[in-house]
Amino acid sequence: MEQVAAPLKEEEWVVYVTGAVARPGVYSLPAGSRVYQLVEKSGGLTDEADAESINLAAKLADGVHVHVPREGEDKATTQGFMTQENQKKGSFLGSASAGLIDINKASKEDLERLPGIGPKTAEAIIAYRESRGLFERVEDLLQVKGIGPKKLEAIRNLITVGSP
Repeated sequence: MEQVAAPLKEEEWVVYVTGAVARPGVYSLPAGSRVYQLVEKSGGLTDEADAESINLAAKLADGVHVHVPREGEDKATTQGFMTQENQKKGSFLGSASAGLIDINKASKEDLERLPGIGPKTAEAIIAYRESRGLFERVEDLLQVKGIGPKKLEAIRNLITVGSP
């Protein structure tokens, strides 16, 4: 009897979407997908989405984070599309900030967009920053109540510590 190998599952990419979409989160999409397909899978843009600031036709890649800004959102603290490769290079579609959230400048709302950071933890980060001064290293977040090693690892690639 001849054995037939099971067909290989089409390659899938895992991507993370935040911001002004109906269901932010982590999604699996077929390799070669585009931003608009991720937006559709996440329930579409919300009414407050700043659709002009994101390229819906951009190609995705495995492991990317797509943030859909809201109208009036501070473009200095978040950007529309980032990849792990661009984060490592320190570039983000021409931006030196790599689209990372600067924990020394971020508002409560900016911090709450990070996975696992709710209102109380965001307030604790801001209170720590105001009482003890600016963070010098990302690891300094471990001094904030509500942030442990696991939570820090979950947000490490999404944040930065900018200069004062």
